[in-house]
Amino acid sequence: MLRKTKIREVRLAGDTAQVESLVKQLGEVKAQKELLKLKEEEAEEALEQEEERIEEEMKAREKAKKAIRDAEEEKQDVLDEAAEEDIAVPSEAFSKFEGLLAQAKSAFAAGNYLEARRLAEQAEDSLDAVEEAIEDLEETKEKEEELKEAQEEKERELSNGELRG
Repeated sequence: MLRKTKIREVRLAGDTAQVESLVKQLGEVKAQKELLKLKEEEAEEALEQEEERIEEEMKAREKAKKAIRDAEEEKQDVLDEAAEEDIAVPSEAFSKFEGLLAQAKSAFAAGNYLEARRLAEQAEDSLDAVEEAIEDLEETKEKEEELKEAQEEKERELSNGELRG
């Protein structure tokens, strides 16, 4: 405002050279103001993009953390199921799972959350083979028990027949 007032005063005084100089200075100030406004908008946009990136990274981190936790819980479920059926699962049955889970945890620690999640999900999927092996062992165990019962029944029948005869 001060410059516009000064320009009016100089115009009234008839000093064209000073009017031109003040108009030029006013134009430069307006250009600087516009440039600062553009820089502020750019900075705000960059800040918003960084906030979005951080939010996405935090979501990916939480998903990876959950996938690792889910895989660990699934392994425990498999072990609990085997224990319920009184089936001993050798530790090497989990070697693929353990390898993948270790890689997932390493990727997580390195901040590679998408890879950590992918590996944790693979680890959990690898438990399917262990579960199938447990089911096969359960079936075998049931068949053995059935055969044992049948054999005991035959022995009782033979024993009862010998006692009668």
